[in-house]
Amino acid sequence: MTYDYPSYYSQFHCIGGSCPDSCCIGWEVDIDEETCDYYKSLKGPFGDRLRAHIKEDGTDRYFPLCEDGRCPFLNRENLCDIITQLGEESLAQVCMEYPRYFLEEGGFEQIDLSLSCMELGRIFFEDPDPIEYIREEMPDTDADAEPIPDTAPDGRLAHVLDIRDDCIAILEDRSRTLADRFLEVLRLYGPGYSHSESPDAQNSPKNTACGGDQTDGFRLTRLPALPEQMSRLEILDDRWTDMLAGMNRQVSELPDGSLPDVTIPEFIGQPLLWEELSQSTHGKLTVWFEKLGCYFCFRYITDSYFQPAQYTDAEKVASAIHFCAKSVCFLYLMCISRYLKNGKHFEIQDVIDLAHLYSREVEHSDENVEYLKNC
Repeated sequence: MTYDYPSYYSQFHCIGGSCPDSCCIGWEVDIDEETCDYYKSLKGPFGDRLRAHIKEDGTDRYFPLCEDGRCPFLNRENLCDIITQLGEESLAQVCMEYPRYFLEEGGFEQIDLSLSCMELGRIFFEDPDPIEYIREEMPDTDADAEPIPDTAPDGRLAHVLDIRDDCIAILEDRSRTLADRFLEVLRLYGPGYSHSESPDAQNSPKNTACGGDQTDGFRLTRLPALPEQMSRLEILDDRWTDMLAGMNRQVSELPDGSLPDVTIPEFIGQPLLWEELSQSTHGKLTVWFEKLGCYFCFRYITDSYFQPAQYTDAEKVASAIHFCAKSVCFLYLMCISRYLKNGKHFEIQDVIDLAHLYSREVEHSDENVEYLKNC
């Protein structure tokens, strides 16, 4: 079995009641079938309490939130009563895994964590070094396991992983400006990307349509359209609406009173207020956004392998890059807005909070991710 994961994966440990924004607040807890059956089998007062809170809707099982938005098993100390009563191994699968996520295909698994967890954000942004990505080979004891997809004749997954690794290598090349690194990724693999090594590129009926200017697809998204697109998402957190309203107010404080009418690549090439905001962070801004670019590429380029078969691998990678670029640009707009709101002051806790909010609103909704990929 082959595992790919970032170096910060092994550094993460849940801090429970000390978390500034508990994952047990604001999200209903899905209960997998095995855990639900276990809860239903428990005797005594705590078993009765579990069963009283389980809500079943068809095949869906979950704990509805209380009126205050908290999980019914989150106590006043912000600790989980299920853990204190039954042990961590008794949690539902989603609670056991969060903020981890897994992409698996045959004998390959990619593992990462979500920046919606603020403790992960602290670990992620406090480390000034480039992210190290680790590949670990472990013997598979399952005789019936599928062969590792990399050995398949078309090598599709291996090709996608090569693109992922190339993008990350470009983004982590600190001998170049950050803008140059992002623009190189867009030039090579963004909308319009066509690569002769792609197993399906030669036979794709859409290959010609995707050719031409390598950033043509990005010209459909101009910077002023980004906040409007973000306002159309399925709202998962009321703070998202408040943030967008605040951003609209802060835009009036910009030098021209509005966002520049430029394309995504043009904005990346000359980001608004970059030097000013970078000075406020004592030069850390470049490192933070390098790492954000790698974070999104690691997850969504690999995820493109699993997208619908009616698209070519090149198109699926380009869509993922499109989403990554939008995410990085909008997170930067969120940083500008926070910087202006704070009286031109910005620190690490701000970027942790904003990445947490973005991830919670966007990455935790497949519909929101797909909308941003395609609009």
